[in-house]
Amino acid sequence: MPQRQRTDAFIRRPGHLLAWGLGATASVLFAPALTYLLAPGPWRHWGIEFGVGLGFMAMALMCLQFATSGRFLALARPIGQHTMMRLHRLLGVIAGMLVLAHALGLIVANPGYLAFLDPRVNLPRAVALIGVTLALITIIGLSLARRHIGVSYEVWRLLHGGLAAMIVVVGAAHIFMVGHHAGPLWQRALWIGLAVLALALLAWSRVVRPWQQLRRPWRIVEVRPEHARTCTLVLMPEGHAGLAFETGQHVWLTVGESSFSLQQHPFTIASSDARPERLELTIKALGDFTASVPDIPPGSRAYLEGPYGARWLSGAVDTPVVMIGGGIGITPFASALRSMRDRGIRRPFLLFHAAASLDRATFHAELRQLATELGGRLITVLESAPAERAGGEDIEEGRLDHRLLADRLDPALLTRARFVLCGPRPMLRQVQTALRELGVSRWQIHIEDIAMV
Repeated sequence: MPQRQRTDAFIRRPGHLLAWGLGATASVLFAPALTYLLAPGPWRHWGIEFGVGLGFMAMALMCLQFATSGRFLALARPIGQHTMMRLHRLLGVIAGMLVLAHALGLIVANPGYLAFLDPRVNLPRAVALIGVTLALITIIGLSLARRHIGVSYEVWRLLHGGLAAMIVVVGAAHIFMVGHHAGPLWQRALWIGLAVLALALLAWSRVVRPWQQLRRPWRIVEVRPEHARTCTLVLMPEGHAGLAFETGQHVWLTVGESSFSLQQHPFTIASSDARPERLELTIKALGDFTASVPDIPPGSRAYLEGPYGARWLSGAVDTPVVMIGGGIGITPFASALRSMRDRGIRRPFLLFHAAASLDRATFHAELRQLATELGGRLITVLESAPAERAGGEDIEEGRLDHRLLADRLDPALLTRARFVLCGPRPMLRQVQTALRELGVSRWQIHIEDIAMV
């Protein structure tokens, strides 16, 4: 089958990040600047105006957060979804700091503003502002510490969406009711419009998309065990042609009769992108939902949202690709080799596959066969290597560290190749650091995060 023409979306150049950053900054500053410059109103003490300006920036940034969730491809594609999700968390913390600075700045400039939090003065206003403060603390705290305190993803997702909507609604109402820099109709329309746009994005993600998915159901036709803690779900479309995707992309999976379920989890597609009518998701038991995957009965209905993520196998076929996968992070590379085989693509590649032991190295036998067939190289890195090895096995004992990479990477690859990493976060940090120390540019490195939620 001939190769499709693809846009090279692999390397995130500085220009991409700069353009995205300038666009985000302009979005945050646009409404406050318009509010101040076109109709400034009577000016008060500079400390008060500075605090108010911080509040306007916080409101604009919180509205922007609804667009940076990673679910909107046009925004995530230029910088990659991994980077977008990190920015989403960072911008959330910055928004929280701006809200805190807004309140403290006003109180320091004029202690009389403490009355805004006094229920004896105005009970609804005090309850709303204190509630928004607690909601913001809850969102930031759960986003940073959810896994450590054992809050399930489903509970977090429900709270995250609901509290975020509450913050934006109360923020818009606060601007409207204070009214000092929101007197003219156009100013009120500006801020209410931003809030409505943010809520519309939330509604699109939580209501419209699930409704669309109801018309594109999938059926789980096979639950195939790979080894003790890993299995593969094979899905076939019902009443539609399937899902066009490219190697390295992932989908959000919902199992059950309703696509509106809160139980939605991201998994990288492991199958060939030449077969949109048959998708395979290989899943390792790492949590409550993934531990229950082997018990899903064949014939169950499922829904898929996506695909999302960078298309890192695109571009010139003579550019070498170094793929480094650890544990279940091997799934995008299994998809890559399967896709290359099915599409008749030949390009130079080197695949490092790290696992605890040979019997836990998912797809090992198939990857060996594909590497040989496609003319690439497979290096298996095991914490515990077998005493006896099959002929032609290239096995290293140990970890994917600086020493091993320096020993096995040809110097020419360090400047020419694309490096794609997928695996547990400690491994990603270690490998990325080692590659940078070996002289690999950060723009040559793409990271697939398997711990996205």
